[in-house]
Amino acid sequence: MLMYFHARIMYKRSIGSSNLPDSFYDAMAFSYAFMMIKGLHLKFPPIKAFEIIKKLIINILHNEFNIDCQLDNSPQHPSCKKLSLTFEAEQKYIYKSCSEGENPKIKIIDPIEKGTKDKPFDNIYEACDFVCQEEKKYYQKDTYLNTTIAKTEYFYDPNFRIFRIPWAMPHVTLYKNELHNNGFFVNHLLSGRFSIKPNLYGRKFLYRGQSQYFDPCVPSLFRNENCTYFLKDLIWGQEMYLLIKSHPLVKLLESGIDILHDKFIFEMNYGGLTQHYYNKSPFLDLTSDIEAAKFFAVTNYFSEKDEYKPVLDTNKLGVLYYYSIEMPTAFSEHSNYHLSTIGKQVFMRSGAQHGFLLRMDKGLNFNSLKEVHKVFFKHQPSISEEIFEKSKKGHIFFPEDILEKAWKMKMNENRKYPKVSIETVKYNHSLNKNETINSLINKLEKEGITVDKFYTPCFTPQLLEEYYADIKNGWWDNFCEDIYFYGSDGDLYKDELRDIQHRNEYKWAFHKWRPFH
Repeated sequence: MLMYFHARIMYKRSIGSSNLPDSFYDAMAFSYAFMMIKGLHLKFPPIKAFEIIKKLIINILHNEFNIDCQLDNSPQHPSCKKLSLTFEAEQKYIYKSCSEGENPKIKIIDPIEKGTKDKPFDNIYEACDFVCQEEKKYYQKDTYLNTTIAKTEYFYDPNFRIFRIPWAMPHVTLYKNELHNNGFFVNHLLSGRFSIKPNLYGRKFLYRGQSQYFDPCVPSLFRNENCTYFLKDLIWGQEMYLLIKSHPLVKLLESGIDILHDKFIFEMNYGGLTQHYYNKSPFLDLTSDIEAAKFFAVTNYFSEKDEYKPVLDTNKLGVLYYYSIEMPTAFSEHSNYHLSTIGKQVFMRSGAQHGFLLRMDKGLNFNSLKEVHKVFFKHQPSISEEIFEKSKKGHIFFPEDILEKAWKMKMNENRKYPKVSIETVKYNHSLNKNETINSLINKLEKEGITVDKFYTPCFTPQLLEEYYADIKNGWWDNFCEDIYFYGSDGDLYKDELRDIQHRNEYKWAFHKWRPFH
C-alpha cells in the first residue's frame, strides 16, 4: 500500500498537482483501487475521509482503468469490502470473455501435399517442422487465444462476482509470460484445487507421437473390443491409487499447504498416474512438449523388459498427431471425452513428459475427433537412434522414482500370486454400486485374483527411506525449480513453496519421524 501510495504522490507531483489534502486522498484511493483490482478484500476505517476515498476509487477505476466497478461487502469477511463490476460492465465482460476473437478452423492436409499416407514426410524432423509452423500460423490467427486470453489485464470471475488474484484464475498457463516452454504454473481448477500445469503460452496444439497408425485409435482399456466388463483391468489401477495416497507428500499436498495466507490444496490425477505407470485406463496421452512426442513417434515399447527401443523397421509409417486447443471449452467436459491436465506430480514421469490426458468413452475413435489432426512420416533408423540417444535411452521421459519401483515389485508378485487388498475392493465398490463386496470378491477370484484382508497398499519402509534420503539431497528444491506462480508476487509464493519443507507443521511429510526418548 505504501509503495503504491508514494508512487502515486510522485506521479501527481510530476504533472504539477501539489494540493496536499487532495493528493493524499487521491493516493490512498489509488493504492486501494490497485490492490482491490488484484483480488484483495480490504477494510475501510469508519471515518469520514474514507467516504471520500471510496468515491475516488470508483472514479479512478472508471477514468484511468476504463473499468466500471462498485464496492460490495466481502462474503467471506463481513468487515471488508470487495470490488465487483457493475451489472452493465459485467455483461460486457462476459460477452467479451466468451465470444470475442476468432478461433480458426485447422485446415485438413490436401492429398497432394506432404504429410498424408500416400505422400508422407521423409522423416520425423520434417513432420515436426511442418506441425510447428502450422501451430505458429494458427496461434496468430486465433485471436481468442493470443489476445482475449493471453493479454488479459485483470482477472474477474463473474461466477463469484469478484476480482481474483492473478494466480487464482483458471487459464494462467495461457497468459503471456516470459518463462521457458518447459516450465509449469500452479493452476487453479474449477474444483477449487490446484494442479501444476505445463506452460501453454504461445501453444495452439498438444501433440501425440506413435510409431505406427491405428484405426481406431483408442485407450488401452478399450483395445479388446469384445471386453465389456473391466473389473480385472481397473482393479490394478485402483490398487495403485491407494498406494499413491499413502505417500507422505501426497497426503500433505492433498490436505493443503498455507502459502502467504492462502491455502493450496493440490489435485493428484490418480487416473493419469495409473496410466503412466503400466495400468490400463480410459485415457490417451498428449503432451505440450514436441520432444516427448518425437520420442514416442520413433520408438517401440517392449513390456517384457519394460524398455523402449528405436524403430529400425522402415516398412511402416509413423504418425504425429496435433490436437487443437479450442478455447474457451478445450478443458470442459464434452459428451464423450474430456481433456485434462496431469502435469507435474509428486511422481516424476508425467512432469517429464509434460503430460495431458484425454479421457474417452468406449467406442470413441481418437482419429474422428474434430480437434485431432495428423501427419505421416517415414521411419529412418539413423534418426530414430539419434532421438533415442538424445533422450538418454528414454530416461529423460521415464525418470526412476519409488512409485515405479513399488509397482514393479507388485507386478512381479502378481505373476506368481495375484492379489489385491480388501481396501481396493471397497474402493471399487464405492464407484460400482451395482455390485456388493462379496460379488466383487467372487468375480475377482474367478479371474484368479485373491482378495487379501490383512494388508493395505503402501510403500515399504525401504522405499520411504529412499524418499527421505532424496529429500536430504535436495529433492524438494529440484522439484520446485521449474514451478511458478503467475503474477507480480509469483517469486514470493515460489520461495514460500520451497520453504515448506522447513516449517514445523509440515516437517512430518519430509523427514522420517522419530519418537523422543
